Amino acid sequence: MNQQPQSRCSPLRTARAWRKGMTVIVVLGVISITLALSYAMLRSQVTAVEIQSNLDRANSSRQAAYAGISAALRALHNNSWGGVDSSLSQDLSDHQWYEVSYETGDPTLTGSDPEFAEFPFRVTVHSIGYAEDPSQPEVRASYRVRVVVELVRKQLNSEPTAWSSLRSNKFTTYQWGGSGLPVEFPVRVEGPMYVQGALTLAYDYPIDPLSRTRYLDDLTRMKNAGEGDFRPLTGPIFTPFVKQLSATLTLLGTSQQITLQDIPTATSAPVTYPNMITSYQLYPGGKSYNMPNLQAIYGPTLSNLTLDSDPIANPLGVFLGQGCLTLADNVTVNGTILTWGVEPDIRIKGVNVALQAKTLPKLADSEVAYQLPAAIVKDDFHVYSGADCKVRGAVLAWDDFSFLLGDAGTKCDFQGRAVANRMNFLGRPTWDLSMLTWQNDLVAFNLQKDSSSGTSYFPKFLKSRRGMNYEPLLTVKPAAAEIVHYWHNFSQPLYVAHPDDPGLQWNLIDWADNPKTKVTVAEAVAALTNN
Repeated sequence: MNQQPQSRCSPLRTARAWRKGMTVIVVLGVISITLALSYAMLRSQVTAVEIQSNLDRANSSRQAAYAGISAALRALHNNSWGGVDSSLSQDLSDHQWYEVSYETGDPTLTGSDPEFAEFPFRVTVHSIGYAEDPSQPEVRASYRVRVVVELVRKQLNSEPTAWSSLRSNKFTTYQWGGSGLPVEFPVRVEGPMYVQGALTLAYDYPIDPLSRTRYLDDLTRMKNAGEGDFRPLTGPIFTPFVKQLSATLTLLGTSQQITLQDIPTATSAPVTYPNMITSYQLYPGGKSYNMPNLQAIYGPTLSNLTLDSDPIANPLGVFLGQGCLTLADNVTVNGTILTWGVEPDIRIKGVNVALQAKTLPKLADSEVAYQLPAAIVKDDFHVYSGADCKVRGAVLAWDDFSFLLGDAGTKCDFQGRAVANRMNFLGRPTWDLSMLTWQNDLVAFNLQKDSSSGTSYFPKFLKSRRGMNYEPLLTVKPAAAEIVHYWHNFSQPLYVAHPDDPGLQWNLIDWADNPKTKVTVAEAVAALTNN
């Protein structure tokens, strides 16, 4: 039986070939999957390395920023600190460094904040730390730290010895020049007086000696009887006896019952005038604040105006009068007026005028209320006829401090300390009557004083007869007991480091790590100004 040969394409051979092809496909698939997994693993490892590098750089930049803040705070507490205009930078390694800057103020404070007055005593410290990739310097991380500190006010700048002596003796008035010092009715100076010139009491009137004696004696009798103390002077008075007439010493000591103290003759001012000062600092290294020039802004006469301190631009409220400055109606100044230039007077001619000296924040661990001067005047401080003013604080005039001749309604309520080369407490022309008139009035007084309906005090009789008010409207009184008049000439910083400290001391107020929105003090000031 003949058999036919099998075909090359038999089903058996085809199946075997197919199985071999599938094996190759499977192997290739496995290889592909392995390659894919290997690539994914490699990619994951590269990403992990990059993530770790980024984390390392971020951590390094943060550590650099902390190092910068630490260095900045150390510098602040040292007398060698360069101030708010200075900056710090340092390389911590070849690829890690910090940059530090200072700014006056606190960007978190707003004008409505109860602590806004602390703005000038705060410093904002910005520290930026950097870390870069050694192989790619353009790849870097940065970290910001913003810290706010506040000055611990422990020590004021030292005062001249003579001023400390003036203050310790509690002088209400201090006249250092040798010119005469007239005091007329109805002026009243309360408290200790330092007088280097010849003092005259009620010299212009009453021109009749008997009327004058009776008037002064009756003022003392009224005081002793509990009718009120309206004597022109209360004393004690410190003066060189060689400068005074014996009759004046007797009048003051006997008739007016004033304690008198003999002192050496001297003609030196207790402090030096701070000439040509236009700016000031609160502390060494602090911002320099310009004094607003009043004449340049408002002209030589001020009226319907209130001047006050500004925590941002003028925290002490110091205003410059460059030349003669007249205060007309409705003027209030909360701060210090400093005058210099040509005829640098302060002339008060208006009504509703108020000068209020600035009381400083209390020093750390102290309850003393230090107050800056209300006015530092190169030439004269004059209260004119018809004025109505109130002064709270010390006024220093390098020539005259005067109540000028004026009408009966002129008022000056002065509480503080008047310090000047010369002083004039002048009277009212309406009281300057003839000798005959004074004599006739004294006769009329004596005729009625013993009657049941009469008055036994000459001052009260004249008030009823001629409207001569013995209750003074021009008064100089000591400041409130808690006020200490501090002398500052503004050429040096107000606050300095305490002798026991290596430098200024600061309290930490705020710490912000990598703040999302960096607000600079300048931006905060601009925002406040726009508002």
